[in-house]
Amino acid sequence: MLLFGEFITGTIAFPVPHRQYVFSLPIMLRVYFRNNRQLLKKLCRIANECLLEFLRRSLNRPAGQLGMVMTIHTFSEYMG
Repeated sequence: MLLFGEFITGTIAFPVPHRQYVFSLPIMLRVYFRNNRQLLKKLCRIANECLLEFLRRSLNRPAGQLGMVMTIHTFSEYMG
């Protein structure tokens, strides 16, 4: 995870301010995503669309574009 973050920072991301957003599922819903991995793809698309809409409205930039790097954590010592 740390190496991936360094890779993104050093090779892909522009040297401008960045924000990190974390979307987390309630424990009781995780079973649906564990048994149907295609739902993760849909969840990522919806999260992207929602964040784009939120930023466009809050920054008053109706034609603004969003650059996003999205990763999915399904397990690790960082997950509680």
